[in-house]
Amino acid sequence: MKKILFAAILLVANSFTNYAQNTVVQESTFPFGKENYTAWVGAVEDGELAKDAYEKYVEKKLGLKTKRGDGKHVVISEKISFAQVSSNKRGDLLFFYEEKDDNKNGKLDVAMAYTFGYDIVVNSKDYPEEMKKLETIMKNYLLFYYEEAYNKQIKGLEGKIKDLNRDIEKNKSKAKGLEKDNDKLAKKVGKAKAEDKMKLEQEKVNNQAEIQRLNDSNGLIEKQINQVQSEIAAIRTKISALK
Repeated sequence: MKKILFAAILLVANSFTNYAQNTVVQESTFPFGKENYTAWVGAVEDGELAKDAYEKYVEKKLGLKTKRGDGKHVVISEKISFAQVSSNKRGDLLFFYEEKDDNKNGKLDVAMAYTFGYDIVVNSKDYPEEMKKLETIMKNYLLFYYEEAYNKQIKGLEGKIKDLNRDIEKNKSKAKGLEKDNDKLAKKVGKAKAEDKMKLEQEKVNNQAEIQRLNDSNGLIEKQINQVQSEIAAIRTKISALK
């Protein structure tokens, strides 16, 4: 009982740790194309997915449109009324995503900034309230990104299960065909001459060995499916921890 309780506590602790790691951001000066702005900076593993998730997040959760900004990896929502940050000032919401790993142990930079004008950038010193709100938006985006990333993993694993189930069905079909062949061979043995019976019996034995191999293969495949299903369950646990 103690072991079960400890495992449950460990699972919750690990989930909380993952949640905290996923949403770690820091305020820093960051290049957005040709300009440097104060921004909230976080880390992801997939730059292209980060861009796609950001565009979906901004549209679905914030009700904003995006376009490419100044720089290949900059996405911008321009001259917006953005009450989530400021109720009385229009501005530009800027997002940067790093496309490729630059020797950062698989981590890629993402950054978010909000500007009221060309040289008026939200920061903790001059706009502490607005910067705090922007931090919340950045963290919520990161949670959205990781949920998208986990769902992408699940989709890939579900595709793998479909492929494995197809392999099982193919093996079953082959085994069924061999069983029918053996039924036919059994009838032939009864009518065959003595010199042909041994050959027919050996063919039956060979077929039965192949049937057994196919059945054993399906047993191994089913274990693989169970393992993949466990991976999916673990990922769903991570998704639940994000919410």
